[in-house]
Amino acid sequence: MKPREIIETANEISLNKKYTDYICELIGKDLNLITQLENIEDAIKEKLFKNTKSYNDFIKVHFPQDLHMTLNLYFALVFARECKGRYISKDIDHDIYKDTLNDISIWADTYHMQTGKIGLKEIHWIRKHIFFKIFKLGRLQFEMTDLEKDVKSFTKNSECLNIHIPEGEPLEPLKCQQSLKVAKSFFIKHFNKNYQVAVCHSWLLHENLKVILDQNANIVKFAQLFEIVENTNDCSQALERVFGTGTKISANMPERTSLQRKMKRFLLDGNVVGMGYGIINFS
Repeated sequence: MKPREIIETANEISLNKKYTDYICELIGKDLNLITQLENIEDAIKEKLFKNTKSYNDFIKVHFPQDLHMTLNLYFALVFARECKGRYISKDIDHDIYKDTLNDISIWADTYHMQTGKIGLKEIHWIRKHIFFKIFKLGRLQFEMTDLEKDVKSFTKNSECLNIHIPEGEPLEPLKCQQSLKVAKSFFIKHFNKNYQVAVCHSWLLHENLKVILDQNANIVKFAQLFEIVENTNDCSQALERVFGTGTKISANMPERTSLQRKMKRFLLDGNVVGMGYGIINFS
């Protein structure tokens, strides 16, 4: 992909200009690198579509380690640009394309904040966006997938929507309800799929949050949108999302927010905030 195309795509998904300039400078000063990247695009696409291990192994063989994360960001932009054609062919609003692919920018910012470097670590997650599997419809993201197990009256391998909750905005119940309403009609209109069930597997659905938080809290109200069918005691996602780093409960966890203070006390008392698995029966 040429620098001009990189800039166009990066602007559409609101990528930090500093990252765009860095990538353009990197490939602009080495014409052999541009040719090499363009020659392997098909192979990269095939391996990334297959699984991230196949992709990562290929990158390790062909490029030095200090380029890997930057190339993740580069190829995310390449396939985001290609994916735009699929949005157009399905007559999907351009704003949905921009909102959905903006996740590339969010995770590039996260990588820069954590390391001070320019690149993208979460290519395993972003591959779902660039291969037309996830769409951000208002407050929530919806992934087209299949049930991994029997859930209530729905059998394993039945088509379903997997709901993801992007960071960065308040989890307002009305906005979430509107997203669900939009999603139901969106997939009927653009994919001729009348999904009967949506699932969500998240720390936000764990039963103990009702003990920690006020019943009018957005998180609690969000969980009430679902029928919670399972709770587990794995605290790793809650620790990552709420406290930022680390997977161990300790007295050193930050207490900058009300949620951090309440959850920290709760966890240090020997309790858990694990994972909840909830469903929404559209029918």
